Amino acid sequence: MKIPSVNKVLSDERLKNSIGEFGRGVVAVAVREALDRIRKGKPEGEVDIISLVIETLDRLIGRRYIINATGDPLSPVIVNNPLEPVSPFLRQVSVEDIKLLRSVVSENLFMGRGVLFLNSLTSALLVLKQVIFKGRRVRAVIATRDVIRYDGFDVEVSLDDAGYEVVEVGCTNKVHLYDYEQALADEAGNKADIILTVSTPRATITGYKDSPSLDKIGDMADSNGIQYIHIISDSIPASPEPGIIPDDFVLRTILKRIKGVVITRTSGLMGLPDAFLMLYDIKRLRVDENDNTIRSYILTEICVLDILLRISSYLNDGILKKHSVLWSLRRSSEELERLAKVVLEIFIKEDGYAEVVKDSGYIQGMMRDRIYIKLHNKELVKKLEGAGVVFGIIGGEKIFDMRCVSDEDIEYLMRRV
Repeated sequence: MKIPSVNKVLSDERLKNSIGEFGRGVVAVAVREALDRIRKGKPEGEVDIISLVIETLDRLIGRRYIINATGDPLSPVIVNNPLEPVSPFLRQVSVEDIKLLRSVVSENLFMGRGVLFLNSLTSALLVLKQVIFKGRRVRAVIATRDVIRYDGFDVEVSLDDAGYEVVEVGCTNKVHLYDYEQALADEAGNKADIILTVSTPRATITGYKDSPSLDKIGDMADSNGIQYIHIISDSIPASPEPGIIPDDFVLRTILKRIKGVVITRTSGLMGLPDAFLMLYDIKRLRVDENDNTIRSYILTEICVLDILLRISSYLNDGILKKHSVLWSLRRSSEELERLAKVVLEIFIKEDGYAEVVKDSGYIQGMMRDRIYIKLHNKELVKKLEGAGVVFGIIGGEKIFDMRCVSDEDIEYLMRRV
């Protein structure tokens, strides 16, 4: 077969999404390795080069493609299963590729804000102290009830560790705008440097009794030349659950309302390591990540890359569809039967006794039609588990349930099995 050029392969429409997600340089590495495998193998017939490139790319970035064959779209095994680290990928990626990923995530989730990845809330406060106030002591006005919050952050300890002077206003159950206004300067004329508010995402959306809006607090800070910082816990997207406002919607709403700095975290996102994100307006604040005074607070490149890849995957429509609860639960028996026939053809080559079984069972609290494949070859089961399949269990036996399996999953299986 005639070996095409790298540029010819890169121009294929099927690689457009991969180039957009990982950068042209990363995909080019995968293309070169795939073409080299073809040259060494000297195949007689035609080879699907694009499939080979995608498989090579999966291996290069260390991505663990998980196929939910449990039948349960909210299976804790899937939702809480941490993915493999992507350290092999770092050796193949350029600084420009990381910048591109960061830019894509910023535009699609953080409304174009700059994002700094930090190891703790204390680190985020120390970075702000260094970047904005050049390391001097910072006087922070904060509501008493925000200081004593326990829903995701230990704010009091973090402020103390970062060396902030705390000025508490209001009381434990309410605070008014004039409480903040009266604390902007004390009797000795010492002025406040920042106003800091804290909340959980949905509480911020619904509001508190006798609380000024975030917009009014921000406007007050702006008019007095004071920095406004809002800390919001657990606002990065987690796997969706029915009846709950999507976390990314909550975060976008907060970002629209706040002109200052927003500090949030990644906990809950597809097994990501816990990280604190400082989101800031790049027109108002300049942060040099190479500054030696803040380097120790910033996550390592491999952790940042890991987070960027997972968030980028989350934003991809195919991944969203794959993990959509409603999409899984509403699928018809006809569609599940069609997919089961295709998957059976893949498995039957190694397991002649594999069979499609139809019955019904409780899935997410309702009796639903269930179509799954029963496997007998234990070696095939091990091979599939190595390819990222998470099986369901019926009567102690592993089964491949079709309800949460997508066409993209089947394409992946065809390449790997």
